[in-house]
Amino acid sequence: MTKYTATISKNGQLVIPAPVRHKLNISAGTKLSIQIDQNNNVVLSKVPEVSDWKKLLANIPDERVELDQEGHYDPDKSPELDDWMRKG
Repeated sequence: MTKYTATISKNGQLVIPAPVRHKLNISAGTKLSIQIDQNNNVVLSKVPEVSDWKKLLANIPDERVELDQEGHYDPDKSPELDDWMRKG
């Protein structure tokens, strides 16, 4: 894990180091989620943008899948789902 130091300005703004901004593709207007964990650590996460969701969802199969009473599917009837389940 790489550690960086960030500075809070006198206006209460957080200055995120350039290497972090570049790695996370953060620029002006990017939304971040701020959480405080049980040890009072601040956790910043980039809020996914529409383009992030499009990339994520692009590889999820879109087919009708029938499940039996036990929740199993037939790989022959749902080949895209089966491939996705096996290979990710």
